[in-house]
Amino acid sequence: MNISRLLNKDLIKIGIEAETKEDIISELVNFALENNAPIRNEKKLIRAIIEREKKSTTALGMGIAIPHGRSFEARDFFIVFGISKHGKDFDSLDMEPVHLFFLMSAPPDNDTKYLKALKGLSESLRSDELRESLRNAENQDIAYFLLKDSG
Repeated sequence: MNISRLLNKDLIKIGIEAETKEDIISELVNFALENNAPIRNEKKLIRAIIEREKKSTTALGMGIAIPHGRSFEARDFFIVFGISKHGKDFDSLDMEPVHLFFLMSAPPDNDTKYLKALKGLSESLRSDELRESLRNAENQDIAYFLLKDSG
């Protein structure tokens, strides 16, 4: 699955500024809200994603994290993609910094896009070349093109 089909180009943030896991999640959710993501209450959504993260880390290794959570605070499925050039500590399984953050949310009854996105991300991001190119993307257009071209 080409992940760009599920990602709005306006929901790509180049240059994550926050340092802590909770602040990174907040920064991404707030960025999504500012760019018209289907969010009812950002504070409750942030709390739901942080609670999910406390159960087990979503930093999978290879510089990738997919923080996610199903919540009625998401009116519909969305992904916000954030890039950190220098990497952030996100309790990654391989203990390495995370550069690529794909935060996802959907209502609890919306499985189709949610599961397709998780599968598509795990398949697309196996490529070392794609991960490195995304990490070095200078703007939204380049990042979106790289994701579109990957699948």
